[in-house]
Amino acid sequence: MPKGEYTCIEKIQLTTSKELHFQLVDQNEEKYYGDIRRFIDSHSFTGYTKKGVQFTLEQLKSLREVLNNINEIENRENTFEIGSIPISDSNSLIIQFKKDKYTNNIPSIDIRKHVELSDYTGFTKDGFRFPLKHRDKFMNNLENLIFEIEKRTNANQKSKDDSSKIDQIKENII
Repeated sequence: MPKGEYTCIEKIQLTTSKELHFQLVDQNEEKYYGDIRRFIDSHSFTGYTKKGVQFTLEQLKSLREVLNNINEIENRENTFEIGSIPISDSNSLIIQFKKDKYTNNIPSIDIRKHVELSDYTGFTKDGFRFPLKHRDKFMNNLENLIFEIEKRTNANQKSKDDSSKIDQIKENII
């Protein structure tokens, strides 16, 4: 995981040993990110895995928009793309509905990084999947993460504005 201070905001219990954590990432109190990542607590390993994605505030809002616009997909049988979120010229996040052998035929949402490079085009391990039955809980946790990032970003902006006003007052006095 990239450097920064991580604060777990919310969790979804996926299995007895796997959770999906919604984390606020503080990069030097200037830039905040949301990190959604799998956490494992088993007899052989306890901690975060590579199965996750770090999002900007704009990307989290785009994810919310994509997931808010899906209806009646539970009875579908095949994998299909719900939407995508651009990251850069060669990277994007692809949101898919999956119901296949990899999900034990349980309807799931898969959010994964897709790259288009000169030597490889396809999906990476950066991503996560959750059962569709957890969609409402996922959306609530996503809202809470967006709220926390906006709250801290606004507080920092207000603090900077106040500091700037104090500097102006000092200049006028001197």
